[in-house]
Amino acid sequence: MWIGLLGGVRATTGDGEPVDIGSPRSQTVLAALALSAGVPLPVSRLIDLVWGDSPPASASKALQWHVAQLRKSLGASVITRVGAAYRLDAATDVSRFRSCLRAGDAAGALTEWGGVPLAGLEAPGLAAAIAGLVEEWLSAVEMDFSRRVAADPRAVVGELSSFMADYPTRERLAALLMTALYRTGRQADALAVYQRVRQHLVDELGVEPGAELRAVEQQVLAHAPVPAPVLIGRSGDLAAVAEALQRSPVVTLVGPGGIGKTRLASVLGGAFVSLAEITSSADVPRAVAGCVGDR
Repeated sequence: MWIGLLGGVRATTGDGEPVDIGSPRSQTVLAALALSAGVPLPVSRLIDLVWGDSPPASASKALQWHVAQLRKSLGASVITRVGAAYRLDAATDVSRFRSCLRAGDAAGALTEWGGVPLAGLEAPGLAAAIAGLVEEWLSAVEMDFSRRVAADPRAVVGELSSFMADYPTRERLAALLMTALYRTGRQADALAVYQRVRQHLVDELGVEPGAELRAVEQQVLAHAPVPAPVLIGRSGDLAAVAEALQRSPVVTLVGPGGIGKTRLASVLGGAFVSLAEITSSADVPRAVAGCVGDR
């Protein structure tokens, strides 16, 4: 049995067949149990999560009825009674999402993310859990953007800008957007992002930007050197081409379109000094010094 919470509450069998999980209240009970899959959830806590701050006097009996209905649909072994608690034993998308996040696999976590947790379900008792999941998703988004900004800042400026429009006080996203803009030569735009975010923080939260965002602003203002572009997972290719250049002054990169030939060549080219116009060995030091900015 598999339980999905991201993008809406749903259940499927091992063969992928959808399972009827009943009324919105039954779905809320299932969601509360699935958020703590594998761990016994005390009845008193489950009632709080399902009914919020104002549970009815009959909440305990109602909970028993909803659990009984879910066991009929999902199978008796999926939800078990453990003393004064209930435990759900099933795979969930939330568990997989969090497992990827713990492993540092932001891309994998984002693949698991199916949308707003418990979408379409009124569950005030689970509001804090939903907010926590959204925060974890944003952390995964930021981890993924950090990798992508390092690899190709120009390619992510548009997407980062869209995220900033939705989360205008998210300082980590702002720092990444400023970094991407600065690394593509757009210093003024990077500073404009800082000013917009600062204004949002002051107006909406009454606080100034944190240390990370202020540090990025100072780096941009000081024209700090832009780090060399990074290629993720291409160290072997870089080494192979560099070795080939030791044997021949001309190396041709061959492969299907879109696999990164141009990116590989541009990054590798930055590590070499052009000596095509040098006619004397005495001019080599000057050419090297010019490439590293030493006059």
